[in-house]
Amino acid sequence: MNKPTVNILNYAPKLAKEFDHINRQWIERMFVLEQIDEDVISNPQRHIIDKGGHIWFAEHSELGVIGTCALMKKGKDPFELTKMAVLEKA
Repeated sequence: MNKPTVNILNYAPKLAKEFDHINRQWIERMFVLEQIDEDVISNPQRHIIDKGGHIWFAEHSELGVIGTCALMKKGKDPFELTKMAVLEKA
């Protein structure tokens, strides 16, 4: 029997929907979805990637993409850990 594995994926435009879905579920369950959250999760390319940030995804071998986290560029060197979420099913 093969044990499930988790792979770390770098952001790709095809994963933008996953970024939105995972973060939306997490925020709505734990917090209140504010306009800034809506802006960032609905367009991560513009608000994170194009500004020098990074996004990663956790892909489970049986469950698919189950989690994500992002580093948002906040100046010359500093980054802010932002939009970190895991699907409830995981």
